[in-house]
Formats: sequence, structure tokens, C-alpha cells
Amino acid sequence: MTDDERADLKDALRRYEQLRREHLGAAANLTFALASGGVGFCASLLTGKEPGTWTSPGNFLFVFASALFMTAVALSMCLMWTRLQDFRLTANKLRMELRGGDKDTTKIVAEKADWFGVMTWRFYRLQLISFGLAVVSLVISLGLLYRHRVFP
Repeated sequence: MTDDERADLKDALRRYEQLRREHLGAAANLTFALASGGVGFCASLLTGKEPGTWTSPGNFLFVFASALFMTAVALSMCLMWTRLQDFRLTANKLRMELRGGDKDTTKIVAEKADWFGVMTWRFYRLQLISFGLAVVSLVISLGLLYRHRVFP
């Protein structure tokens, strides 16, 4: 591989890494917003003036969906925190390398940044799973609780 080909591949990798970071941020923010909306929707149903026909499996699934939406919101906050830590430590590592800092300290900072990066992706996966299960549970719950309105 020539030096030009290697430089082109490095540029392509940088572009794809930047796009991946942007996409992760947008997807995590969207899931956070939708999960927050789910919490609000569940709360508005609970505090609504119109009494529904609350049945046992529907009640359980509704409470389960509410808890999963709240879990997705909490996981979103953890995801954002680990992501910010990853960015901060990566920037510190680059500063240390530019200033010619100690190699051992730089390596420790890099390992911490890598760990936060791994945790960010784990929180993202858990956030998506929690949100997906919450949506499915809420849909089934609403079907059970309001079937008399949907199918009179």
C-alpha cells in the first residue's frame, strides 16, 4: 500500500468515525425524547379524569411499560454521562501526547477513555432494549385496557 492510499484510508476512517459519533448522539437523543414522552403519556393516563376499565394483565403491563420508560430515561442519562467522560478523557490524552507527557500516564488515560466508550455503547443498547420493551408492553396494555372502545 502506498503512502497516498494509506492517507486516503485514514481520511475515510476519520469521516466514518465522525459520522458514527454524530449518529450515536442523534439516535440516543431521539430515544431519550421518545422515552420521556412515554413517561409523560403514562403519567397523563394515570392522572386522567376519565376512568378506564382496568384489568389485571393490562394493569401489570401498563406499570411495567411505565417502569421501562423511566429506565430508558435513566439509561439515557448514564449514556450521556459516559459519553462526555469518554470525550473529556480522549481530549486529555491528546493534549498529553501533544505536550510530550509521560507515556504511562497517557496510557492510563487512554484505557479509561476506552472503558467509557465501551460503557457508552452498552448503555445505548440497554436504552434501546428498554425503550423497545416499553413500547411493546404499552401497546399490549392499551389494547387490553381499552379494547371495549376499539372493538365495541
